[in-house]
Amino acid sequence: MFRFIYYLYICSGHKSARPKSSRPGLRRQVKNLTGPVKKKKYYGFRPFSNMYTYQYPHPAVTADCLVFAHTAEGMKLLLIQRRNEPCKGMWAFPGGFMNIDETTVRAARRELEEETGLTVGGLYRVGVFDAVDRDPRERIITVAYYTVLDSPVTVKGQDDAAQAGWFLLSDLPCLAFDHAEILKEAERLMEERATAGTAF
Repeated sequence: MFRFIYYLYICSGHKSARPKSSRPGLRRQVKNLTGPVKKKKYYGFRPFSNMYTYQYPHPAVTADCLVFAHTAEGMKLLLIQRRNEPCKGMWAFPGGFMNIDETTVRAARRELEEETGLTVGGLYRVGVFDAVDRDPRERIITVAYYTVLDSPVTVKGQDDAAQAGWFLLSDLPCLAFDHAEILKEAERLMEERATAGTAF
């Protein structure tokens, strides 16, 4: 008879009849599951480790650096020979992917130094190049910068660059990706600065 009464007491669902956990934190967690879920609010900037993620694909961002130099023969351009695919073996501007904690201009300086050992002063923006099919790897947007040196300096291909060297603008090799288009825009901007009498 006692067992039958105890069975009815348990089935009644009275809170005093529920088994208690020896872990208070666990009881709070179980209780919270029955109520509304409270979302943590963030105001202002959030650390990169806590940034939102989305179901939509994101484009990658690269930075390229065009370095020109005056010579007695004419203007020369610094190029690197790509060590890796795509466009392995072709010549291109020093450049690469931007890190999550840097700006595009900082990425351009870093990639230039990593691939050629060269550090430069002021950089001028050529523009943003975002053609959908400009890179076979993925959706990549690049920001290009340029600078002009008084004369060529010694460079050495390293990191992703198999070689590095100076080429006359009148005798350039075939360029990778859309770098011919970027070069054309850089030359137009330099001509505008020269016409306006703006020093580099």
